[in-house]
Amino acid sequence: TRALRRLAPDIPLLANIGAAQLREADGLDLARRAVDALEADGLIVHLNPLQEAVQLEGDRDWRGVLAQIARAARSVGVPIVAKEVGAGLSATVACALVEAGVAVIDVAGAGGTSWAAVEGERARDAADCAVAMAFADWGIPTPASVQAVRRALPTVKLIASGGIRDGVDVAKAIRLGADIAGQAA
Repeated sequence: TRALRRLAPDIPLLANIGAAQLREADGLDLARRAVDALEADGLIVHLNPLQEAVQLEGDRDWRGVLAQIARAARSVGVPIVAKEVGAGLSATVACALVEAGVAVIDVAGAGGTSWAAVEGERARDAADCAVAMAFADWGIPTPASVQAVRRALPTVKLIASGGIRDGVDVAKAIRLGADIAGQAA
């Protein structure tokens, strides 16, 4: 993994950890090890409560996640990026994350991959599938999330992702208030 830094000395590299994993007893240590292994410039903490809620093996206990994100922001030594995973972020949640020390918000709104639908496909029985699929189109659409977060946090670094399909979508996202946009390949 350190070889990646040698290949890309000037390109930002970001480590990644799930918020549910960060909350575990060894979560801060895992985060530090991920950052150190990559010689990362930042740490993405991905927030996927909807997916976890409908996933058979999902972590449904999110108590303490925000406090652990705050600890990570104080201790890992690199900026924290909070990234939703397909359901968007409200302004209220984004404000709480920034207050906890998060430097960058990625709204990752509804409109791209539906992880609830993915979990519906993975479900082992019809009832679990039906529950997951009931939330397949659920969430805050990326444009609405970008606008709300930008209004609430005019100076935060803001990434628009979720349903960004081409350059026109990137231009729209930036016009709505994002600093940059992300797109899945």
